[in-house]
Amino acid sequence: NEAVALLQTRPVMIPDFYLLGDGKTGEAVVVERTPKRLYLRRSKDMIGLANHALAPELQGDKANERLKTYLTSGARYQRMMELLQQNRGIIDPRKALEMLRDKRGVGGEPLALGNRNALDALIATHSVVVDATSRVLGVGAGPHALGRYVAFDLRRELLGDERQAPADLPEDPVLHSSEYQAYLTAQTTLKAGELLQQKGEHTRAIEEAERAVALQPQLPEARRLLGDLLTRRAQPGDRERARREYQTFLETQPPYLKDVEAVRAILKGL
Repeated sequence: NEAVALLQTRPVMIPDFYLLGDGKTGEAVVVERTPKRLYLRRSKDMIGLANHALAPELQGDKANERLKTYLTSGARYQRMMELLQQNRGIIDPRKALEMLRDKRGVGGEPLALGNRNALDALIATHSVVVDATSRVLGVGAGPHALGRYVAFDLRRELLGDERQAPADLPEDPVLHSSEYQAYLTAQTTLKAGELLQQKGEHTRAIEEAERAVALQPQLPEARRLLGDLLTRRAQPGDRERARREYQTFLETQPPYLKDVEAVRAILKGL
């Protein structure tokens, strides 16, 4: 309640969202703020927060609907709530980190590494697992959510209590996998293709996009780029190849609705 009161006194310029957890009472509160209003969601069971508001008063708000529908917040929230329900009663710091590292889509559907619909899209710049009851933090060492999480006991660090240092949380096995190396190479190759596209070197750009597709066949961005490049080059057979790439793109669970709408419009004209 003190934290909520503090938030009420601070001005904001854009909508802000906060998750507060009370380790003593077991209560959690999501605070959804706009520059003029503050809304609360309370729970003593389980509660989730992504990047859009759930307050009834904000449903229908254009900016909030964009976050939920046109960006990835809606898909990530849906997946998060699936995992919370599946793991009800067994969530400890390790299980929380396992959920934080989830790389699948809604319903457990496989996604390419880095797909923004996943909770772990390999883009996190900072990541923390908080056990509010034991007052232990696990702070991600990187890269993203893949590295170990260094444990800090706040009673030891801030109050000087003589306590045994808590154990760190382990690395994600994906960090040292061939799948992750293929992802990193595909990202580099994709950027090269985009740069060549900007220079108008479509044939060389197509070669880079094809390499990215070979490395990560379910990567939406690679399929979209290859389709765009083939459409622009327009050599014999390119139109049909582009159509196949666009159709595959739509099957890879692309994260942004605007891209889905754009590709559907392109397909109608091919």
